[in-house]
Amino acid sequence: MKEKQKVIVSNYFANDLKPNIAIGVAFIFILLTLVVFYNFTIKAIPKEQILTSNFCNTPVEIEAVMGNLLSCINSIKFYPCKNLYAGARVRINNGTCKITGNMSGHMRLAAGLKLKLNQASKSELELLNGIGPKLAQAIIDERNDGGPFLSINDLSRVRGIGSQKIKQLSNQIEVTKINGKYN
Repeated sequence: MKEKQKVIVSNYFANDLKPNIAIGVAFIFILLTLVVFYNFTIKAIPKEQILTSNFCNTPVEIEAVMGNLLSCINSIKFYPCKNLYAGARVRINNGTCKITGNMSGHMRLAAGLKLKLNQASKSELELLNGIGPKLAQAIIDERNDGGPFLSINDLSRVRGIGSQKIKQLSNQIEVTKINGKYN
């Protein structure tokens, strides 16, 4: 009598695990497929060619209900936004487009664009290689106390930043002058 109970119990557990094993195998298969696809996509388009080729001449940040998206608008003339520029943040609604500002710092860096030194927040500055919370705050403090940076070389005004650090940051930050204002 005890042996029959053991057999019944072991068959119960074996049948109960079959759906869980199938779901686990399916999950692992989907996960591996995504990893392979992601690696193929990244390798198929080298980072250096994304912005230097005709692949993406106008990266933009699109405000969406589920969160902002990084997109690439290759043909400005067919797009409903007038005066669209690389680094713009846009909102698209019912076929109309409105430029709402500039891309956020993390989107700019993801798109291969430079951060605007005089507009970057502390958290955006911390995204830069070699810039931690203290140095980011020192940059913000110097910008507030000493006025806008007129060039990236003005970062030498910040204690802890020398010519080597400026050279390291030169491909990640920029200072532009628009309408007499340094950005």
